[in-house]
Amino acid sequence: MPNACPLGGPCLAPGGAPDSRPQVTAIGDEAASGLAEFYKCFADPSRLRLLSALIPAPLTVSELSEAAGMSVSSVSHALKQMKLLRVVKMEKQGRNVLCSLSDDHVKLVLEMGMAHLAHDE
Repeated sequence: MPNACPLGGPCLAPGGAPDSRPQVTAIGDEAASGLAEFYKCFADPSRLRLLSALIPAPLTVSELSEAAGMSVSSVSHALKQMKLLRVVKMEKQGRNVLCSLSDDHVKLVLEMGMAHLAHDE
């Protein structure tokens, strides 16, 4: 079924034929703001190193520090920010804090980004 144009009637594709494309609407302001905040975690190379280190298995803060080549305090600061955005979760185990990706969606975003960079244009 053709889309209705804002001025009424069917929208016309180039050449005057009715446009059969589905009507598209943009996400709302709240969803856009939420997504922008979520993607901030993926806009920093240090955070990406930390997140990628967590793909295979959960790690302690000191293990993450070593894997990413960052100080423990820098890792802790980054983890606090990512926890607020629900990208990582942290669980106290005795004297250590075990860190992991919050869910498979985070892993998927990382893997899809790497796959996108790896393919030819």
